[in-house]
Amino acid sequence: MSSYSDYLPLRKGPAPPPDTHSSGVRVYADEDGTLHSVQSDGSDSEVGGGGSFNGGTITGDLEVAPTDNTVSPILNVQAPVGFNDNSSGELLELVDEGGDAALIVSSSGHMHLNAPEGQGDSLQLLQSIDNPSRAVALGTGFGVAVTSDAGVLELDNESGGRQFIASGSMGVVFAVHAAPSSGDLNAGECALWFDQTNGAAKLMIKAKTADGTVVTGNVPLS
Repeated sequence: MSSYSDYLPLRKGPAPPPDTHSSGVRVYADEDGTLHSVQSDGSDSEVGGGGSFNGGTITGDLEVAPTDNTVSPILNVQAPVGFNDNSSGELLELVDEGGDAALIVSSSGHMHLNAPEGQGDSLQLLQSIDNPSRAVALGTGFGVAVTSDAGVLELDNESGGRQFIASGSMGVVFAVHAAPSSGDLNAGECALWFDQTNGAAKLMIKAKTADGTVVTGNVPLS
């Protein structure tokens, strides 16, 4: 049976000076009894929280739960200098059980989400896990699906103004008041907008036929 004399006593109080050896680590307990490690470069961190990790495999759950509510960001992944020059630029990669990359976040700011065909939604954004009736789903088999209590899909311009609305109660609503440039239309495409002139309101139409000819029309409203 082990006794207290079998355990390594730890110094309690202020941090000790760094070890003179380049790989030396000193451990101490602060006034609250929290264990700290002091690296040879003088960096001080709590043992089990905030320490460095130089690679390897974590086989259990990984939880990031700081007790300090002023910590920001909670998780920070930094790429070293020249990272993009010497690698594919992947900062974060989540791999599924088959070994395929399911989610990739690159240092260029791009996010790649891969889902096996026939495995449901590729991407689903939920307002609340407990309320999945409000969600946006993207998938190769169905495009974009929006589900909400109001059944609304709204597209806004860069100023936040509503441009297009699809709603179960309102139908399809256009809020565009200017003609598109002919160069923005491809052959076989048609654009609609609303001329809101008082006393002369019209539904306006511009399109390009199969050979690229621009055609226009309007429907007077009264």
